[in-house]
Amino acid sequence: MYLWMNGTKTKGKVDSKWTSLDYQKQFKRKECVRYVSVPDNPGVCHCGLRERQHVNPLSGLHPVHSRRFSVWEPFAILDLHYLKVPTQGPHDAWHHKEDVREFPTDAYGSLFFRQDPKGFFKVAHYIRISNDTQIWRSFNEPPSEDSHNPEVLQLFVHVWNLLEPEPPRLAISFTGDEKNFSLEGTKKKTFMAGLMKAVESTNAWLLTDGSDSGLAKVVGQTVCQMQTITEVDGRQMPQIKCIGIASYSSCKNKDSMLNTNVKNRNKRHFYESPTCAQDGDLVLNSDHTHFLLVDDGLHSPSFASVDSFRTRLEEALHVTSPRGLEVPVIMLLLDGGVRAIDRCLKALKRRVPVVVVQGSGGAADLLADAVVSNFSLRRICEEEEEILHNILSKVSVYLHDLDVKQRMECAKKVLECCKTESKITVYNIDTDSTLDKSILTALRTGKANPEDELRLALEWDRVDVAESCLNPQIDNLSEVMRLALLEEKVDFVDLLLTWGFVLSSFLTVVELRNLYNLTKPKAHVRKLLGHANDDKAIRLNDVHKLLKEVVNSHSHRYYRDMNSLFEFCSTINKITFEDPYLELLIWAIITRRNNLAKYLWETCNFPLNTAIVATCIYQGIRDKVTDSAVRAECKAMKDHFETIAIKLSDLSYDKNVTNSVSLIHQRYMRWGGLSTLDLALVACDMSFISSPCARAGQDMRWKSIRIKFYVRISYRVLLMFAHFILVLFNLGYIPTYTEGILALIIASEALEKVVEMLSSEPFSASYSAWNSYDIVLLIVFLLGFFLRSLSFLN
Repeated sequence: MYLWMNGTKTKGKVDSKWTSLDYQKQFKRKECVRYVSVPDNPGVCHCGLRERQHVNPLSGLHPVHSRRFSVWEPFAILDLHYLKVPTQGPHDAWHHKEDVREFPTDAYGSLFFRQDPKGFFKVAHYIRISNDTQIWRSFNEPPSEDSHNPEVLQLFVHVWNLLEPEPPRLAISFTGDEKNFSLEGTKKKTFMAGLMKAVESTNAWLLTDGSDSGLAKVVGQTVCQMQTITEVDGRQMPQIKCIGIASYSSCKNKDSMLNTNVKNRNKRHFYESPTCAQDGDLVLNSDHTHFLLVDDGLHSPSFASVDSFRTRLEEALHVTSPRGLEVPVIMLLLDGGVRAIDRCLKALKRRVPVVVVQGSGGAADLLADAVVSNFSLRRICEEEEEILHNILSKVSVYLHDLDVKQRMECAKKVLECCKTESKITVYNIDTDSTLDKSILTALRTGKANPEDELRLALEWDRVDVAESCLNPQIDNLSEVMRLALLEEKVDFVDLLLTWGFVLSSFLTVVELRNLYNLTKPKAHVRKLLGHANDDKAIRLNDVHKLLKEVVNSHSHRYYRDMNSLFEFCSTINKITFEDPYLELLIWAIITRRNNLAKYLWETCNFPLNTAIVATCIYQGIRDKVTDSAVRAECKAMKDHFETIAIKLSDLSYDKNVTNSVSLIHQRYMRWGGLSTLDLALVACDMSFISSPCARAGQDMRWKSIRIKFYVRISYRVLLMFAHFILVLFNLGYIPTYTEGILALIIASEALEKVVEMLSSEPFSASYSAWNSYDIVLLIVFLLGFFLRSLSFLN
């Protein structure tokens, strides 16, 4: 809900973008236009109003209506004879369809509820609406001013923006005792905690009667504890949508909701909750975010039109697009009476799941007792009379103040509910603390396909529900794994792998390429992969170029998919990777799925090297992007993986120095023969390079270089002396085969050294003074060989 300080203005936009004329063109109210006195109550019409309270049948205006005439009606129309409402003739009867007409609605906008004692206001949108208003619609198109078929879902989507910041995945409709229901102590805490978890999992809409008493008040208190405000395009939006559907005629202080000035679209309507309300009056609850005030033209207590309107709304929410919003609906029954059982029966006939809270009293306990008694459909058909008598005996226990006829009707409705027990879930609030799981389980009750149940649990982000859905009947989990990866549901990925999902068979070349294209990449991803200005599909070769740039070297034959032969070769497209976790880790890093990257690292074949590779990629991405948020994220993740690598190297170093040093010096052909220490230098992981293991590795590398230097120098010197001895003592003879072989060996090494010297840049890592010593020795040898050859030529 929105909050304002008394006397201050908010920065966000609160008022609807519709003007008063838009509301009046789209939505209607109902008014009685002909006064017909009730014989048993003279002076009162069948609609519940007195004669002077009726509207003008032509304009729909009230000549005198309680306090309203002094507010918005001109004093010139106070002549009652001028707007005399036609009365009945001698034989005229009052008919609802004929004597109640629709007029443009006059109550809409925002209600401000004062929150004492701090002077804050809670704000809720509301509208007075005819009970015959159309609900189904096509919400792909915005509402038109010329439309003569007003639709409630257009109001939800285009005016109230209820699909923002994210659409609901569930709608919970509450039914039960709307006046005297209350939960105390542990039961209340259990109910509120379970409802909070269910709403957080599904972003559910909550549908109540909107009153400040009974069940709706308890739901409002739950919403108040978990409500948050988000700003979308300059508008302040409540995260949780709690919609009250109430009868307009029963609302207390409804005069304060009227729009007295059509031109004033920003008027604030302050709703004062009365200190004491009469029986039948409905006081609106301030914790609700939206109110639909259903108007049937009658001003006497009646729930039939409200229940019918609410039923049609629930159907429209469940209907698939474009006629509805395709939001699953469940009904939650707490306490209640015959009316609650009737609503549950109608819901079950529409195949809407019902969750019965056993232990809340009234109709809920009655229906739960009947369902728990295992009244199966087959048994009901065989022993219907006996079961009906059994239920009838329980009606008087749970529901009081019912006569014999009402008890029999109630028992029959309970029996009808038991015939659809597959759609009823009983939750015992005294012994169970997982109301949220019961709510979510009820929605998947009766589904024939276990894969659909698993996808539903994935959509709710409920691993505990998904765990109960997994069974050997599910043959193909690839689609579920793909969704879990794309939505970064780490717990679901772990659950599937624990269950026995073979990732190496799942991740083919085609699948990895599809993951890069199904991820709906953000701007920085397409820019990194070279597709910032086009809509071409991302290929693995684009990833190869990026890795080669940020890691300095990358080699993998399956990442070369630019060749047309690669496209049509089914063998290559279906081939799998040696380490699928590493390929998914690279995908997760590039597409900014950081939590998934952390999990995938734990299952890689070479964790130390993979951690350093991750730092290289993050460092490379950080250098290429300009977005400050992405750069900060890359910096944090780079530090995270570098810390992990340091911990691993320290652990290995403490156990075995030699093996740990060999580990960081191990070279990987995937990264161009670079070792882990070389990759750390590329990523500028200075903390890792200064770790004890890395320092020991560097010391051992320089020691090895010195040993190789002296060995090679000694080797060249020995060769030179051997050759000169042969030259000095064999000047008069033809060169032998031994001299020839020795000359070829030394010549080949000389050529190798010359090539190395020419290809190395001055002062580079491979250029050093001792290479010059080699060259001097080899030149001396070649000179001796040339002198030895002169005698042979002569």
